This record gives sequence, C-alpha cells and structure tokens, in this order.
Amino acid sequence: MLSPKLKSLLETQYNKELASGYFYMQIAEFYDRINLPGFAHFFKKQAEEENDHAMKFYQYIVDRGDRIIFQPISVLLGTEFKDFQGITDPMVAFVEHERKVTDAIEMLSTEAKIENDNRTYAFLHEFNIEQVEEVMMAEEMLSKTSLIKDDGAGILIYDLELAKAE
Repeated sequence: MLSPKLKSLLETQYNKELASGYFYMQIAEFYDRINLPGFAHFFKKQAEEENDHAMKFYQYIVDRGDRIIFQPISVLLGTEFKDFQGITDPMVAFVEHERKVTDAIEMLSTEAKIENDNRTYAFLHEFNIEQVEEVMMAEEMLSKTSLIKDDGAGILIYDLELAKAE
C-alpha cells in the first residue's frame, strides 16, 4: 500500500487528470463555436489523452491496494474556466495549464523519491517525460497562433493542420 501522503497526492493527480480533460473540452467547444474544427479536434484529442492518464493513475492506485476518493472537478479547476476571447486566449490557458500539470507531476516524483517508493517513482517517469513534450508543444502552438491571429488564411491553414492530429 501507498503511504497516506503519497496516496493523497496520487489521488489528487487522478482527479486533476479528469479535470484537465474537462478543461480541454471547454477549449474544444470554444473553437467549435468559432468554426475552427481543426483546433477543436486537437483539444478533443487532448481531452481523450487526459482521460487515459486518469485511468493509468486510477489503475496504479487500485493495483497498490488503495481506494480513490473522488473530488468535485470544479474544486480542482479553480479559476481556469473562463470565456475565451480570440484564438490565442485558449492557447495561453493551454500553456499555463500544462505548466501546472508539470509542476504537479514533479512534486509527486519528488515525494516518491523522498519516501523511497521506487515503484511510484518509476510509474511517474513516463509522465515526467511526456510533460516536457506537452509544454514544448503548447508553447509552439501559442507561438504559431500568436503569429497568425489576424491572418484569416493562416488561421485556416493551421486549422487544417490541427485537424490531422492523432
């Protein structure tokens, strides 16, 4: 079984992963509403990925012999929900959110190391590696979107590119 502190942190991360999926669906809805289906498609895929992450945390906690206490998503999201203005606003939120996720995963890894819980530390390794890629991708998308924010043709070309996201 997990230590009470590590179990609580993992449980919170499980709930945060679900909340992240919910947050990315909010962004997808914004882009669908302004007729950018490629942008929306990308964020729907991000939401699916976050739900997959949540399932990994769920299974890990259960496999370690613990139960999960579900938290209200609204508590975890705090003030992240807002009415986006323009195509770059959600991208700024995307970058900020991925940085918060990175910090949370790093904190979990640090606690696993402090507690000498090698299984949890190894479990978190893939998430640490992935977060480097996620932050880099989010920053790149913000940069591209900022460059084309007033260029209708550029927006449509980028929208077509994002529609191919897997």
